[in-house]
Amino acid sequence: ENYAYQGLVDYTEGSKPTASANLTFTASKIINVTISKRSVTGTDELPGATLVIKKGDNVVKTITSTTSSTSVTLDPGEYTLEETVAPDGYIRNTEKITFVVADDGKVTIDGKEVSEVVMKNEPIIVYISKKSINGKTELPGATLTITDKDGKIVKDLDGQELTWKSTTEQKKFHLAAGTYYLTETIAPEGYELSETVLEFTVTSDGKVKMDKKDVDNNLIVYTNTPTAEEVKTGSFLIYIIVIGTIATGLITYFVMKKEHA
Repeated sequence: ENYAYQGLVDYTEGSKPTASANLTFTASKIINVTISKRSVTGTDELPGATLVIKKGDNVVKTITSTTSSTSVTLDPGEYTLEETVAPDGYIRNTEKITFVVADDGKVTIDGKEVSEVVMKNEPIIVYISKKSINGKTELPGATLTITDKDGKIVKDLDGQELTWKSTTEQKKFHLAAGTYYLTETIAPEGYELSETVLEFTVTSDGKVKMDKKDVDNNLIVYTNTPTAEEVKTGSFLIYIIVIGTIATGLITYFVMKKEHA
């Protein structure tokens, strides 16, 4: 919008001067744009992310996300929203979201009007599997715990207890980047208590590492050895099955031989 100011100046020798001028200036339109930072799994705002708004290669706004969406004022034009630091427990979003602010205050992305510009993050998820040393299915009944190096950490980022009893399904947790320790306090029935301490590291890019190697699918497997009684019983059962199979074969053989005699 243009605004004009006009005044008059007259000067006569010996008199006070008066002014005459014609001034015109343009006032830029300021548009309020809402920026939202969320998880892909929820609608709550994620605090702790650092976001930048760029016009071309120039950063015009830097935002630290909170538990509420952020309102920023921008001139009309084309901008990009980028993330430089992810919230704890989330993978940094490398996407550049391009949005356009129009003179009439509308904000569009890919030609579609939006009420806010939303950038989302994938949570870092770690999976824990409990199995027998020689089994393939999940082993229920063990009590497991995840702690930090000081033996602390009570809950994950979703408020889930980090001490739990294993079931027939894998367990999953939402963890921030850092180093953790997985231990067993109660063994499943029929299995020896394992004294193994599994150290694993969660990286800021969402990977899980053990012994400096990536863990496939972020899945950590904690195993138990059957007790001597279980091994003995199991071996005895296998022995009975084998003997029974042989005996059945011999009986069938002699019956068939007798019929053809």
